[in-house]
Amino acid sequence: NTEYGIEFDSSLKEQIRFRDKYKCVICGCSQIENGRQLDVHHIDYDKKNNEINNLIALCRKCHIKTNTNRNHWLIIFKRKIYAKI
Repeated sequence: NTEYGIEFDSSLKEQIRFRDKYKCVICGCSQIENGRQLDVHHIDYDKKNNEINNLIALCRKCHIKTNTNRNHWLIIFKRKIYAKI
């Protein structure tokens, strides 16, 4: 999907899941509990910004929640990602 840029591939997504220990950064649900691979979410909602520090692993349930009240989630995600670096 060119909407995301060519670098947003399965290898990059796997790198983010690995960095986040295969757990949803919001609720802590594991990839196994999620029943599928964790989603990789763009923190700033810019699908072209595929920098590692702009990507975060989320379970499906939490990923759906992040589509509303984006400013609220942006603050939460930035705190979470800065704690990692």
